[in-house]
Amino acid sequence: MDKNLTIEFKGDHIHIRHGEGFEITPEGMDRFWEMLAKTCEKHDCSRVFAEGPAPERRMDTVAAFRSGVQAAEAAPSLWLAICFENYEPDELSDLFKHAARNRGVHVKFFSDREQAHRWLGVGADAADCRTDLAA
Repeated sequence: MDKNLTIEFKGDHIHIRHGEGFEITPEGMDRFWEMLAKTCEKHDCSRVFAEGPAPERRMDTVAAFRSGVQAAEAAPSLWLAICFENYEPDELSDLFKHAARNRGVHVKFFSDREQAHRWLGVGADAADCRTDLAA
């Protein structure tokens, strides 16, 4: 889960970036939500922008639902914009999103950073506006 993962507080949001080979697994998501909860609390921030190449996902419907619940437990007023390169949200993505939404968390998948930043209501700095995700 932690492979090539960087987290940075940008003043008005938390920026999470992962590199190639990133995997989403139930165990990894347990660690991720715990880490995100600590980061949100430390910076008193619940706006999160996550980006990177489309990850490998090894989750079933129960794990996707549980991850949505964990998102709400991590930060009850969380706004999470997810921008994965070449990623098409599917039924598991929707299940995760709805499980989180039913608990007050806002999650949306994007293919464009500017749209994601606008939806989050945050500014973007030059480093966030690269056009090459692999950089």
